Amino acid sequence: MKEELRYDWVDLLKAPRMALSLQKIWVEFPPLLAGFCFYGLCTFLALKAAGREAGQGLLPCIAAAQGAGVLSWLLWLVGLAGLLAAALFAGTAVARAAYLELRGETFFIYRELYAFAFKHLKSALLGPLGIFAVIAGIALCGLIVGLLGRIPGIGVMIAVGLSPVWLGVAFFMVVLALVLLFSIVLAPAVVATVKGDFFEVITETFSITFSQLGRMVWYQFVIFAAAAVSVAVLGALVKAAFCVMNAILSAGMGADYLTVKAKAAEFLAAWFLPSLDFTAQSEASGWLGFWGGVLAAVAAAAGFIVVACYGMAVLTSGNTIGYVVLHKIKDEEDLLELEDDEQDGASAAPGEPPAAAPEEKPADEPPNTPPPDLPPAAS
Repeated sequence: MKEELRYDWVDLLKAPRMALSLQKIWVEFPPLLAGFCFYGLCTFLALKAAGREAGQGLLPCIAAAQGAGVLSWLLWLVGLAGLLAAALFAGTAVARAAYLELRGETFFIYRELYAFAFKHLKSALLGPLGIFAVIAGIALCGLIVGLLGRIPGIGVMIAVGLSPVWLGVAFFMVVLALVLLFSIVLAPAVVATVKGDFFEVITETFSITFSQLGRMVWYQFVIFAAAAVSVAVLGALVKAAFCVMNAILSAGMGADYLTVKAKAAEFLAAWFLPSLDFTAQSEASGWLGFWGGVLAAVAAAAGFIVVACYGMAVLTSGNTIGYVVLHKIKDEEDLLELEDDEQDGASAAPGEPPAAAPEEKPADEPPNTPPPDLPPAAS
């Protein structure tokens, strides 16, 4: 059944309910896990290049490493770009599912969503990348101007005398940075609804930024607040379930399970809080130590699903609803009423053309027989 929208910010509160779906959460899981692993590998190499031990647990960051060189920062940025690409890929698939659900089409399979996201990934990536390229080009020009300021005599006039011009350019860069942030959150929604290319992602982002800036900022605040509250509630429920599981297994296994649980807590502390010095250590060894690692991995995976997968699903669903609402306000066009030609080939495998619709046969026409002779008129 089609979702009834008010076409205001209240519609954004539907996002936590729409995201609380095993389909959407699972669609987020593989790409985000792959992106996180790629980011961890690149950060590990960056820390090694900086001469630092990669002992920062499961959440490493090069920013905390002192003395990091250009190579370390480049490796870390490559990992961050890979994580962002994975998030945009997963976001496009979830945004497509949210858009179909808004239209009342609740049946979709992962293969179709991933095929759609892969087909339109270039648009979702090149939109923000194009804006970033403009910012980088302006920054490079500013660096060249700064080097010209070293010229004796006229250098100061170029660098300082034209400071009002450079201030205006810097303000434009700040605005572009805001547009870049909006393009990252809106790109999956634009691609999933109108199937636009990267140019349409850029133009739609600029249009919304300059015509609906207040609403866009307010919508992001509402979406992030809804995501934080919903993640906290789901996390509390998962933690309660974990405590119930511990109580049941402790009653059955006794001291052995308490040892395994203590070892799992030690692993989690080392993974997520490596900078703190924990003096208490469990007495688990052998198989009990191994199962302590397994229990810690289960807890970490549950946290990843709740925080990363469900949280990103809420953000993506909320921004999809927000884009539909803003497009309606801005252009007076309801995206939910548009014909979606992508559905014609939804059941076809990726790379195969959609099945042609059967041709309608014209109805049988009566035989072309002359009309019967009329009787002669009476004289």
